[in-house]
Amino acid sequence: MSKLFKNQTALIIFLETEINLTEATTKKIRYKTPGDTGDSWTATGDTIDGGDTNKGMIYYTIGDSEDLNQTGNWTFWPYVVFSDGSYAAGDPAQLEIHQEGS
Repeated sequence: MSKLFKNQTALIIFLETEINLTEATTKKIRYKTPGDTGDSWTATGDTIDGGDTNKGMIYYTIGDSEDLNQTGNWTFWPYVVFSDGSYAAGDPAQLEIHQEGS
């Protein structure tokens, strides 16, 4: 599939943090919609990439048709909180969400 579509649910969003997440207590994928609304999803992972914890791969499985409910450019970035209270935000990635049939 080369395009992502509004209300699509057969999708997993992966983000690489490039840090070891062994001590992470909270893993989120934060996002901004085309309408500039911000929110986050609770992410899973740090060994999905074959066990290299230094890559710090996190992911979220789209499970609700309302998760991607707007067409246009979305911005996603990782956000992680560690057991000592420190946190890290990663580089943003943009994905364009299309209307089905376009």
